[in-house]
Amino acid sequence: MSTTAATFDHHIAAPDTAAPTRAPRRGFFQWLIEARQRQGLARVRSTFRNMSDMQLKDIGLTADHIRFVRAQGTLPTDFWA
Repeated sequence: MSTTAATFDHHIAAPDTAAPTRAPRRGFFQWLIEARQRQGLARVRSTFRNMSDMQLKDIGLTADHIRFVRAQGTLPTDFWA
């Protein structure tokens, strides 16, 4: 039976040593979350792109909000206030 521990490339610096030269790898789940967020944002932008100005007005957007949606593809944060 072995008593050694594998750190899988994560380094812990001792108090009297210098900081490690490389950062730990990004985790798979972080990558997965970011990929799903990109997919969701693409879907939202597609939906807004296919809506007419009248449809956007019907869901409560002002003329300024509609201009923002056309430029950015997402709702402005003040819409939710």
